[in-house]
Amino acid sequence: MKIKTKSFLRIFAVFLAAVVGAFALSGAVSAFASADPNSRGSPVNGLCITNEISPAVISSADYHFTVEDFPLTYYDTLADLALCKSSVTAGYNIYNPTRSDITLNIAYPFIKLPSYAYNSTYQNDYKVSALSALHSATVGGKEAEVELRATLSVYYDYLDLYDDLARLMQSGERNALFAPTTPVTCYSYSVTLPDSYGTRYGEIEAPFPSFDSSVTALIFPAHRLDENANLGLSVLNGQSFNVYAVGQAIDPISWSGEDGVVCTLAGQSQTTVYDLFMSEYALSEISQSDWFNIVCDYVERSRRTVAGGGEFYNIESLSVGLGDLQLWYTYQVQIPAGGTVQTAVKSPVWPDIRDEGEFYDYTFNAPYVGDNDYSVPVNITVNSTHFVNYCPVGEFTRDGDEYTLSTSVMAGRDDSISFIMSDTNAPFVDGIPPRDPYENLGAYIALGLIIAGVVAAAVFLIVRAVKKRKNPPQQ
Repeated sequence: MKIKTKSFLRIFAVFLAAVVGAFALSGAVSAFASADPNSRGSPVNGLCITNEISPAVISSADYHFTVEDFPLTYYDTLADLALCKSSVTAGYNIYNPTRSDITLNIAYPFIKLPSYAYNSTYQNDYKVSALSALHSATVGGKEAEVELRATLSVYYDYLDLYDDLARLMQSGERNALFAPTTPVTCYSYSVTLPDSYGTRYGEIEAPFPSFDSSVTALIFPAHRLDENANLGLSVLNGQSFNVYAVGQAIDPISWSGEDGVVCTLAGQSQTTVYDLFMSEYALSEISQSDWFNIVCDYVERSRRTVAGGGEFYNIESLSVGLGDLQLWYTYQVQIPAGGTVQTAVKSPVWPDIRDEGEFYDYTFNAPYVGDNDYSVPVNITVNSTHFVNYCPVGEFTRDGDEYTLSTSVMAGRDDSISFIMSDTNAPFVDGIPPRDPYENLGAYIALGLIIAGVVAAAVFLIVRAVKKRKNPPQQ
């Protein structure tokens, strides 16, 4: 049976499309199977010695990990997350080389919540007391007298040691205009939209007001700010919002709307910075002084500059959630002259989840000792029925369910140690995990079919051309 060229080309086109589709699907499935699911954990933070000048030296550290189980990729509540019974106790042996007794001020930063707990942090289901219950500290084997502290976290997902610690240590006012007794004028606005808008947003705008920023700070939401210093806001029917003038009052902002959208000044009231900043005080386990400073930093973070030199604080709400905070335990350690005292801190461990739960990456940070930096010998012990697969700084020695490694970290620097665990005793090569040799088999088969199809088409067309030359059509 003869196959015409056009018919062959149609058949080949269908074949090629099908195989390319299969190849793309195979590649997509393969990529999905090997992709990082973005289940970010959190490193365990090191101890911080916060004395401005301290002769004490951390002579050695012992990290004892107990990994009973691996975390899931999603948790609804902290109670569920706490069921993951894995933790680390970090013991620090601190030596006093002087001839006088010394007192060390210690700050221990809590581990940050992992990404697989984000849903509950957004809903503010996690309570400070529940999170603090997962952390503890001892001095000389006895429970330490700790104080729970809180600061606004510089970054949501990890500790910025220098900036976060600076906020913990900062005393005095964050901003002179945000002194607790500074008067605040609140301008309340209400919005009305035509019925034709339904649930759609309307737009209002206003020129940026003129005021002296040395005596007044404006706090209000703005969704848009153009090069001509015009403010824009998207609003719903019946919505209300506030503009706060901290310090000297201003002339009320006149907002104009599009297509029948009306924004009117509904009222004006007086308060103070303290009452304003404490109006959303929801986490009662945190001291009022810490909360006030947290809101000060939260507002300060929203500062925006306007064309022409003006500025304001672009913020819709003064509500701060637990996910925005860095929690700490602070306590003191007394060390006699020439003596050594061990202080230990316990924390949950929430590793990065990689390759859809095939591997778990645990990280802990070096202790912070101020401007001094020196090498600290570290002994790491991991007790687990699971397997330690890889550590970039050395190879663990296994004895039954116990893994041990002796190494060192640089105290006072951004140094850290990590190791990878899994359910299988899979060897790594140069830090790369083993792969299933059949992982991309479908893609390889599809590619082979494409190549075979192209070769078959080429052969067919060449043979066809040769036949035409030998047997030219009759005139």
